[in-house]
Amino acid sequence: MIKVAFIFGVAGELRKDELLKLETNNGQKLGSKFLVTIKASKTHTNTIFTIVDNEANTILNAIKNCISLRPAHTPHKRFFIFYKNNKCSTQPVGINTFSKIPSVIAKFLKLEHPHIYTGHCFRRSSASILCDSGADFSAIKRLGGWKSTAVAEGYIDNSMQHKLETAEKLLGQNITKPCQSTSFSTAASSSVTEFTEVQKT
Repeated sequence: MIKVAFIFGVAGELRKDELLKLETNNGQKLGSKFLVTIKASKTHTNTIFTIVDNEANTILNAIKNCISLRPAHTPHKRFFIFYKNNKCSTQPVGINTFSKIPSVIAKFLKLEHPHIYTGHCFRRSSASILCDSGADFSAIKRLGGWKSTAVAEGYIDNSMQHKLETAEKLLGQNITKPCQSTSFSTAASSSVTEFTEVQKT
């Protein structure tokens, strides 16, 4: 469950309440992609995003396994249900559990102070990773559903790559050690595949 919540959270830049409300009919497999549509929430517009596989083919397999383990007699449509002892129960995952997932991931990645990673990390990490890949303000705004450039700038200001580039411009030297941030931006870039391969669904 943690692994799949991580995939959805980062791919869609989702809030913890959006993960909570995600339903089984919100996702659709389209060939080698997974299309997700979530009804309007805080931004008053539907959240639509796609999930694509990685080179190790672990991302879509994780989603597929999560769906296949769902008990047929589950009395609700909530997508995320508890997984324990190699099987799923019918109990839906609560908001507090989603809030703790980033901390669990931070511990797995051996990041410092894992307790500071909260339920908002999915959105911050997603925006930071996109920024680090070279995306502009308009792409960041589309991803997060923001109309304000100032909000997008706030996320970019917390990007590791952006901080390094700014330091190099100001100081005229190469900076190799990133500073601490409450996003998975730097760690996720190199550890997403590792996490999806090792962590249980």
